[in-house]
Amino acid sequence: MTIFLENCIHSICSSTEDIAKETMIIPNKRASVYIRKYIANYYKKPVWSPTILTIDEWVKQQTDKKVIKGNVLLFHFYRVYTQMEGKNAESFEKYMNWGRILLKDFDEIDRYLLQPEEVFRDLRNIKELEDWDLERSEAKEIGKYEEKFLGFWDKILDFYKAFSDYLKENEWTYAGRVYKEFALTINPDEFENIHFIGFNALSSAEQMIIHKLLKRKKAKVYFDMDPFFVNNPAHEAGRFFRALQKRWEDVVLQDQMVDQLTKGERNFEFIASADQVAQVGLASQILSGLRDKGELNDTAIVLADENLIDPLLRSLPDGIEEANITMGLPIRRTSIKNLTELFFALQEHLLKFGAKSLYHKDVTHLLELPLIRKTYSKEELKRVEALERDILKSNRKFLELESIKNQLPECIQRHAKLIEKWEFEKLEFLKDYIDLAGTILQSDQISDLEKETLVLLIDILKKLKTFLEEHQDIEISYSIFKRLMNEEIHNSQVDFLGNPIEGLQIMGILETRLLDFKNLIFIGMNEGMLPAGNYSDSILPKDLKLYHKLPVQQDKDAIFAHHFYRLTLRAEKIYAIYYTKVDMTSTGEMSRYLMQIKMEYPGLNPQNIISEKTYKPNEGNVHKAKFQVQKDAIIEQRLDDLFEKGLSPTALNTYLTCPMDFYYRYILKLREEEKVEEDIEHATFGSIVHEVLEELYKPAVGDYLKIEFLKESLKKIEEETHKSFEKNFGKKGYQYGTNQLAFRVVQDYVRRFLNQEIQFLKDNPGKSLKIIQLEKELRKEFEWEILGKKRKICFQGKADRIDEWDGVTRIIDYKTGKCIPGDLKVLNDDTQAILKNDKKKFMAQVMLYDLMNDENGHVEGGIFSFRNMNEGVMTIQRKSKTQEEFREEFIEELKKKVEEIYNPEFIIEHNSEAKYCNYCKMD
Repeated sequence: MTIFLENCIHSICSSTEDIAKETMIIPNKRASVYIRKYIANYYKKPVWSPTILTIDEWVKQQTDKKVIKGNVLLFHFYRVYTQMEGKNAESFEKYMNWGRILLKDFDEIDRYLLQPEEVFRDLRNIKELEDWDLERSEAKEIGKYEEKFLGFWDKILDFYKAFSDYLKENEWTYAGRVYKEFALTINPDEFENIHFIGFNALSSAEQMIIHKLLKRKKAKVYFDMDPFFVNNPAHEAGRFFRALQKRWEDVVLQDQMVDQLTKGERNFEFIASADQVAQVGLASQILSGLRDKGELNDTAIVLADENLIDPLLRSLPDGIEEANITMGLPIRRTSIKNLTELFFALQEHLLKFGAKSLYHKDVTHLLELPLIRKTYSKEELKRVEALERDILKSNRKFLELESIKNQLPECIQRHAKLIEKWEFEKLEFLKDYIDLAGTILQSDQISDLEKETLVLLIDILKKLKTFLEEHQDIEISYSIFKRLMNEEIHNSQVDFLGNPIEGLQIMGILETRLLDFKNLIFIGMNEGMLPAGNYSDSILPKDLKLYHKLPVQQDKDAIFAHHFYRLTLRAEKIYAIYYTKVDMTSTGEMSRYLMQIKMEYPGLNPQNIISEKTYKPNEGNVHKAKFQVQKDAIIEQRLDDLFEKGLSPTALNTYLTCPMDFYYRYILKLREEEKVEEDIEHATFGSIVHEVLEELYKPAVGDYLKIEFLKESLKKIEEETHKSFEKNFGKKGYQYGTNQLAFRVVQDYVRRFLNQEIQFLKDNPGKSLKIIQLEKELRKEFEWEILGKKRKICFQGKADRIDEWDGVTRIIDYKTGKCIPGDLKVLNDDTQAILKNDKKKFMAQVMLYDLMNDENGHVEGGIFSFRNMNEGVMTIQRKSKTQEEFREEFIEELKKKVEEIYNPEFIIEHNSEAKYCNYCKMD
């Protein structure tokens, strides 16, 4: 395989007497390692290295001024802006949004050697024309706004000039201006032996610099270009080279083109996968094959979507000992980002809920962060675990800092200000965060990568602290501080350790410049990813940019087109993976670059072989066996224990709904993970309704219910509801959102219930209603022969209310769910239907309560549904059978069901019609 960069270096080496006197200018730092490798291969002995610089490094060496960028530039421009605007100046928060964009345009205008007077004059005229044809009425309404609007465009040139003077006065500059000044003032005679290698899209300043040196034979230029890209006027990859041919008529560029596409063999595989994650799984499989062939040293993974770096690193197959990630690991993808976000979340919740109340999730997340946990001693770990259990047990949504401070680990106690309300002391926060990062850094439990990340974080925080100290006179709001902090973290990365020229290479598309690989695996080759979607952050309209020859979206696309097509020129095996799922970032289509290869490459060279495949993970082809459990002696013993303790109506209904779910919950005794219940769940809502009614009716137990008592109880509803919610969620846990709504709904339910009781008594003046018991524990024991063995079969439960209405004892169960009269009757009094499945679960529950309360003589079970209040207490409806006959038949059916539960011939398996299993893994 021929290698472009190696050929360039060999050409330079063969034409110089002293390689150390040569200067090589390259697009990015990455290629310098390969240049030194190729020089060593050429000379095969130690030699002094030439000067190797990126073009940015080289150009910035040509100025004595300090080059400032990013937020430093932004803050200094704000000073100029406020000096000019005075009281009319916008806050930094508002300015920040357009200030960055304007500075980017200033940089671009300089880099492309334009006259700012002309550009901003044309911009102002365009904006004036856009609003010229307003109706008179509209003009009157927005006149003042329009005057201010146009005034802004009038001032942009003044901003540019004033900022230029400000920078000159302080001997500062920015990148675009350095390029402009160097291009206009360069003296070619001051330079010798300059080699520009592998460039493509050059700004006007870069073109002028290189062109002046070429004309005086002080430099050489090396382009990596195939004639097919250049000679096809529609091909994006040749866009910039074609433009150079026109501008540099006095420079021969024809010999820069080398025919590659019509020679050699290239095997392309375009592979569609179901989604983004599946792409990574496929790449891992491909890597396994290349590993087995010993070809990883000649392989690169190119991420069109760099967000896939995390899942890719987790999916690398075994045996890949050398892997170099040239893009580095963004610090935003480490636990540092989680820690920083958590501190901001803590502050926002303190501001929202109160200065002393810590949101429980913030506390538990902080305690569980790997970086924090690695500082714990054994004693601290026990203390933290005890605190976490206490939070769950007490179901506290908010925690008072003072009440938990002594249970926190030492590293948090020492830096407790980080979890207290700052009163927005941003410099104090940065100081404390630096100290905390230093404390964590001292732990012997953290990895080398975590150490590097912490060192980088400390550096970021120190620089930000120094920067903000220098600009304390500029008001920085909390949101701006958070934004600045997040941007610094977002734009920083930890450089990976690894051999930069050996083993598997993992890189973004920009890092591939100047490099060649035998095997390429592109991941994320979707339209909208490569090339990226249309996005413009400029105040200059597209037409204006085109007129002044500033880069537009088509130019950005052409840059990536050249990177992609150039990389495939000398590769032998190219895997291009894309995904077909439509989401927020992709239409599910392959990149148009792949479509173009399909259309053009086979006709250029029959050895350009293209195949298309669809990736289906192996697991999709494996037959899924239905999970079943065979009953054995262990299960039998656990059933004995369960029935001796007492089976509840809820447990019986679980079995009727799904035997497998019953097995998980009551035999294996699995329980859902404990958690603090923030938003009220259905079960808790029902419990609270029960609690409130119990407290209201307690004074009436043993007495006949009176209308006056019920009216007085209406006044106590809010108080009792408050008590119940505070017990479950704390004082502040129901003041907002879903819980606040539930708080009101509970009161509404209870109020309507009491009003209905009042109306019921008014409608039946000759009858009496006596409250006998509330929340009564019930139990019924049988001794049945099951599977040839006498067994104690017990049922137990709790009746919400037992009362006596007109001489008949009733067992009433409150339901916050919906129940209708039809749920409490069966066709032809068929008791077999009650326990056949869960469709008659309410009826089964009422019958069990009836059995469990038989010591009270004649009883009648019933259900009161809060979602069907108009029906009142609903009881079982029988046609011809007496209650006793119905009861005896139900006992027989109940015994049969218990025998089924024990019977080993009845396999335990999931009921496919059950929709709400807690533990079953449904197909």
